[in-house]
Amino acid sequence: MKISFSTCLNGSFYCSFCVDFVQEQDRVTISFEDGESISSDAVVAADGINSIFRRKVSAGFHSKVCRLSVDSVSCSSHHYTARQERHAGTCWRAVISDHEIVIDDLVATETWGPSGRFGIVPLAGGKIYWFACVKAKARDSRIAKYSIPDLHSIFRDFHRRIPQIIQTTDHESLIHNDILDIKPIQQYAFGRIVLLGDAAHATTPNLGQGAGQTMEDAYVLARCLDAAGDPVMAFKEYERKRLGRTRKIIKMSNQIGRIAQLENKGLILLRNFVLSKSLLQRA
Repeated sequence: MKISFSTCLNGSFYCSFCVDFVQEQDRVTISFEDGESISSDAVVAADGINSIFRRKVSAGFHSKVCRLSVDSVSCSSHHYTARQERHAGTCWRAVISDHEIVIDDLVATETWGPSGRFGIVPLAGGKIYWFACVKAKARDSRIAKYSIPDLHSIFRDFHRRIPQIIQTTDHESLIHNDILDIKPIQQYAFGRIVLLGDAAHATTPNLGQGAGQTMEDAYVLARCLDAAGDPVMAFKEYERKRLGRTRKIIKMSNQIGRIAQLENKGLILLRNFVLSKSLLQRA
């Protein structure tokens, strides 16, 4: 996957596609699709779940990790095990505006059933955002061709507003994507390269934390850079502060998705019983 980068070059923005990079003791050199190369003191890699930086540093790349003391710099080479993105089902999304469907405009809902789950989110101006998730194989070409009638068939036995919302949706407005995350990794800082956002900790959308965790990353990283001055030390401190929280969110979000999309009737009954007991205790 090509990654788009913007970086300052002589006071202006330079935009191209990153195709490779080399980390040395005192710099990182990034190569672009158009043949240009740029060297930098450090790189903040925020290039998404398909991060070229994460894939290279975690797939057999010998990254020179430098450790700074008061009067010296020592570098050692480390080998990292490849980690792959994880598939967690597939999802359709859309927004409808011209409708007569009555919903509570202050409450978002998610309905779980053995065939999938369906979310309804009220928007300003009477619009409705909805999403529908089902279990599926990765990059399933058959499911990728599903249309409104196919989705209606899957969710027709859900409460009446759900098939109404689906039937009101234009096929052209449907957005379809597989749901992905990455298995939690052990490291975000690799010498003068640091991973941020989905490049470091892409998560499924079940907790609604993807963008929020990226903003937390940016805030913490800025504070670390301000305090440490040196990027290598700042990146390691950022990693120390962010690893635990982001790993927890990836795990929790993945578990919620698995629980929400159970298909076994016995397990569904058990899940519903446990959740109802928990809700009653909180009431």
